[in-house]
Amino acid sequence: MFCTLSFSKGVSAGTPLVNVAQLKYKINGSDFNATSNTLVDLVDQLVDFDIICQDTSNVIVENGQTAVALTFQLNNVGNGTDKFILLSETNATSDFSVTNPLLYIDTNNNGVFDVSVDQQVNDVNLSADTKTTLFFVSNMPTATFPSGSLSANGMRVTSDLAGALNYGESKNIGSYFVVNGVVSGSDKAFCQYEMRSLELVLNKSTTLSSDKLFTGTIMHYKIKVSALGEGTMNNVVIHDNIPSGTSYIANSIILDGTSLSDSTHFLGNAIVVPVGDIIQNSTVQPTHLIEFDVKVD
Repeated sequence: MFCTLSFSKGVSAGTPLVNVAQLKYKINGSDFNATSNTLVDLVDQLVDFDIICQDTSNVIVENGQTAVALTFQLNNVGNGTDKFILLSETNATSDFSVTNPLLYIDTNNNGVFDVSVDQQVNDVNLSADTKTTLFFVSNMPTATFPSGSLSANGMRVTSDLAGALNYGESKNIGSYFVVNGVVSGSDKAFCQYEMRSLELVLNKSTTLSSDKLFTGTIMHYKIKVSALGEGTMNNVVIHDNIPSGTSYIANSIILDGTSLSDSTHFLGNAIVVPVGDIIQNSTVQPTHLIEFDVKVD
């Protein structure tokens, strides 16, 4: 028996390809048959995979937000089982850096990151022609960044079988060879975080007309409206329900020192105050103050 080695992407690694030649001939009118020696070709393992960002748009984040996921898909397009080593990657040209990067596998295969369900991993085993969803999860910086700041992050993947082999190189692993078929650049992928350009912040406070809260006490509410970041927020409307157990005091709604009519700003159980557009940049940081009164029933 004579053994040779070959590889084929579609046939599983280690599969024996057996071939015997058949010979038929005649001598003096008699039929004869013969066979060749048997050739057994063992299919080599072609290591080939790709890692792809699954987010169709930038993932919008806020300053200080934690455990925000970017979604990736790892495909084993080779012809054998392999263990893939996962390393987190950050593009050095990003506008801001993230912290505590961790990699997770989508344990329940629903495509949505859940820290209580999905498993943190440093590697993953995949059989031939299978894929899995992975998450890059990190924390956002607490510092404020300009509108639309981007941070590209993701992962780099290496084959445990191929090791340090370059593209096209091979090594003998016993009964057959491993060939590195990973094209340069397909071993890593990035998705992008985008810092929210403008975040509305409401700060509500109250003062009482008496030392303690009694029936008849007047509660004077103040709502300060401001923004974080830079950009434009259009048609901002503040809506606040009147607390249960109190009654609204007529004609007490004030916006930036100007009284507003009840007919258009009091809806029976809530106040509604349009403040218009908020345009904020490094030099202009507008704020609005809304005030109204209620009395304890």
